[in-house]
Amino acid sequence: MNLEVRKQRQSKNLSPEQQKSLDTLLAEKTNTAAVNLKPGQWYRLGVRIQGDSLVASLDGKKIAELRSPGIDHPTKTKVGMTVNGSTIDFDNLKVFSVSQ
Repeated sequence: MNLEVRKQRQSKNLSPEQQKSLDTLLAEKTNTAAVNLKPGQWYRLGVRIQGDSLVASLDGKKIAELRSPGIDHPTKTKVGMTVNGSTIDFDNLKVFSVSQ
């Protein structure tokens, strides 16, 4: 949601120092979780967004957390999923909103 960061990401002319600074900033806005999933077995993935915090859990156990002002941006209307791997099956996907 930061237009200056977007411009930097699109630029092909950043100095090495600017690129390093951008990479550091983006690393602070990213989190991954290594999980060991078995083929043919179903899992329950939960994602909870509250304020500037996003917490992911797998079968009720917290696997990752990320805090960033962009998570709590007042005009944010979309949440997307990115999954690394050759195939992923989703079933019974539900989205809830809870008033605070």
